[in-house]
Amino acid sequence: MTDIDGSNVPAPTNAALIVSPEKFNIVPYVKEEFVVQITNVSFDTVLFRMLTTNPLRYLVKPRKGVIKPNASISLTVMLNRSNLNEEEIHEEYDDFRIEYCVIGPNDVIEPHCANVSDIVKARKVEDKRQVHLKKFRCRLEPSAKAQKRQSGAENVKSSPLPSAATERPASPRHTESSNPSAVAAKMDPRELEVSTLAEKNRRAMAQKEKEWKTKTAIVLAVVFVLLGMWFMSA
Repeated sequence: MTDIDGSNVPAPTNAALIVSPEKFNIVPYVKEEFVVQITNVSFDTVLFRMLTTNPLRYLVKPRKGVIKPNASISLTVMLNRSNLNEEEIHEEYDDFRIEYCVIGPNDVIEPHCANVSDIVKARKVEDKRQVHLKKFRCRLEPSAKAQKRQSGAENVKSSPLPSAATERPASPRHTESSNPSAVAAKMDPRELEVSTLAEKNRRAMAQKEKEWKTKTAIVLAVVFVLLGMWFMSA
């Protein structure tokens, strides 16, 4: 229907779309797409186009189209992994908006609905009341793998630095006791002389004891040999 000015604006109608569901969840690597059904519950053919608050994050098919009276179409919302940095994902909400209007008497739809978005935008410029709005929402959730990595990174950041007790140098007393030259350097010269003499005496006594044991063993061996020879001659 053309108004008195000859424009292509249709008369006001009760065009209405129903979206089902109006809310859904998407999780990377788990559930990366969702199907939304749009139903035209009016008696007029409707043109629509899709808009979203985050166009780089999602792929929507189709993004525009024509819905006959009392007919339905399915929209597929897919996560665009090529533009997704999973490390930065927390629970977020993204909105999708359907702008739609009744087809005008002079509207000619090109193949594949190529000009539908332009028709809806032009209709909005001519009279905003002719363009209606329907919204639905997607909740983007981080995957369990991403949550685990984020939790691990937070634990690393919050872990305390090593305490001073674990980094302090060894006790000087322990170091000196394990180093004989250091102990000797701190001794009085007289004490050092006495200590050296005592060490020499100890070594001399040990050597004499060793020699005595050797001589005793030789004497006993000779005695046993002589005794053996005496018994044999008797």
